[in-house]
Amino acid sequence: MLSLFASVAIVRTMSLFAKRCAEVRGSRAALGVLLAVAFTGVAYLNYDTYFNQYLHSVQGWAMREPATAIARYLTSLGDDYEIYLLGEPKLYVRHGTIRFIARQVAGTDVLKPSRYIPLRDSHGKNVAYILLPSHLHHLATLQQYYPRGVVRNFTRESGELWFTTFEVSREDIATVSPAAH
Repeated sequence: MLSLFASVAIVRTMSLFAKRCAEVRGSRAALGVLLAVAFTGVAYLNYDTYFNQYLHSVQGWAMREPATAIARYLTSLGDDYEIYLLGEPKLYVRHGTIRFIARQVAGTDVLKPSRYIPLRDSHGKNVAYILLPSHLHHLATLQQYYPRGVVRNFTRESGELWFTTFEVSREDIATVSPAAH
């Protein structure tokens, strides 16, 4: 994000400089060189941010595999689902991988489970709760409210649990929702 702001500042500065250079005759070559240097700098900042910083951070590396699997799962659901991710502080709906693969999917990060379990309104849609292993203790509560919910575990090839999903139909949400009573 910081490199984006730096990039905008560099491009803006170069644009102002370009306007000044355009007023001086014979400065087209200098302007071209200057713009090439600016764009090279922006490209380097983006490369450095992604490949040297982001990929080596916990956010970029540690969660990339489950984020990819979650994003693929989300795209398989279609538009008929509300998504609730219980993943903080490790993974959020706006993780770069999820945003890239599942662009059309809007979801909610469940920071306070009591606000979303039981769900007050699913907007007439089915619901998919996604739980990272550190949040599996909420599964029993979900099953208590929605006994017909469907549990699916997603694992690595080694058998290690990546995440668990709990899918609930819109009808079950409507019958349990506090707004329905």
